[in-house]
Amino acid sequence: LSKHLEKSELPATDRAVMLGQRGIEYAYLSEFDLAMQDYEQAIALQPKMALLYQMRGLTYEEMDQLELAITDFETVIRLSPERIMGYVALAWIYAAGRDPAFVDGSNALIYAQKAIAIKTNARTLNTLAVAQARNGQYQKAVATQLSAITMLRSAKKTIAPEIIAENEERLTIYQAGKPYTMPPLILPRAVYKKRIRDELLHPE
Repeated sequence: LSKHLEKSELPATDRAVMLGQRGIEYAYLSEFDLAMQDYEQAIALQPKMALLYQMRGLTYEEMDQLELAITDFETVIRLSPERIMGYVALAWIYAAGRDPAFVDGSNALIYAQKAIAIKTNARTLNTLAVAQARNGQYQKAVATQLSAITMLRSAKKTIAPEIIAENEERLTIYQAGKPYTMPPLILPRAVYKKRIRDELLHPE
């Protein structure tokens, strides 16, 4: 990416995307200062590109700077209200965030319902389930999570076993009458890389 970015003839959109992608790579290596520099440059080039705010918001979230993450995800929704990515990210912070100061079951359910109204898939069903559990709606959370698992198992493309396992683990938590909380900071590299890859490949 760095070699491509040296090309002066790169269109602004391509340069912004590449800067964002390099920012993600820096974040993956825990080089957060360098990641933020790339995000800022990218956003300066394309201030209305929602995906750039999504990537920066995810990095802020992993840095445990949730207030800044929430601001970026709200910007994603403002710029791209017809896509699920901003709603899903906010719902997870409010439903399963590590910092209890930001946990808000009502907001989690609002954003989860908005996401699933746009598109029903395993991702939005997972999001609705985690929000339902945070609101004490455990029977609904179990049913919703089972639907998500069924959808993953019947998907045309091969789903990695660890993704199925993560979903089944959350199902067990809901069956026990407990809400789910995201694992401690920072996510293991393999998990973090998978999450970022999913955001880049499936931003809708």
